[in-house]
Amino acid sequence: MRIFSKVLGIVFISFAVLVFLFTLKDPDLLDNSIVILSTVLSVVFFVITKLITRIEYLQYELEDLESRFWDVYNAIYDTSEKSSRFSPRGFL
Repeated sequence: MRIFSKVLGIVFISFAVLVFLFTLKDPDLLDNSIVILSTVLSVVFFVITKLITRIEYLQYELEDLESRFWDVYNAIYDTSEKSSRFSPRGFL
């Protein structure tokens, strides 16, 4: 999905640049609402793809953090269980 969103972002940005270059060539195109709408939509879609990429990255980081949490939790639980077996009262 990351590669797809990057390619989609590049396509939208290149489309916006092409529209901008055509408007430099012929300023009367700015009066055309379709050109303005397509440029705005391309920028909006680019921002959406960037947000999707960021959400995917945060999801990956959250899964990694959750995995680390359970590793630490299990290590602490295993250590406390082993030490309670050797404790005379059953706990420390």
